[in-house]
Amino acid sequence: MYDPTPTQKQIWELMQVICEKEPKALSFYEGLCDSVATWDHIEDDEPIDKEGASRAFHFLLVDAPLNEFFVKYRDSLVPVIMNAISSWHFSNEEGTPKIKAYDIYTEVACTIALILGGRQAVEQHIPVLRRIQWQNCQEDDLVDGGKK
Repeated sequence: MYDPTPTQKQIWELMQVICEKEPKALSFYEGLCDSVATWDHIEDDEPIDKEGASRAFHFLLVDAPLNEFFVKYRDSLVPVIMNAISSWHFSNEEGTPKIKAYDIYTEVACTIALILGGRQAVEQHIPVLRRIQWQNCQEDDLVDGGKK
């Protein structure tokens, strides 16, 4: 696992609040984010360790399909995940805002908030989450040398 930045820690803390009453939702989100980060490293030709790859495959092939939250809400989650993956690929096209690469983190979190807390949770947490995720995107852009 990577060392999170202070901004990424803020996102994680907010997700802990959103998922407070449903730890399976939090473990699903954590595994998904970890797997996507590994996939992103592969796409960017960055080094990945065997432990990270093993963790990603284990989550995708075993943990996610057995996660009670995912099983119960997969009909709502899978379309969001598919759309977010499409946005991530689209974010690599010239002229596309880099924030689209973060849809997998943001839109899945929004969907989890809606599922767990309804409109109230969305109105309470999602504006904050989107602002923090935008900050995360900008920080990542600086690390990447401002490629996007």
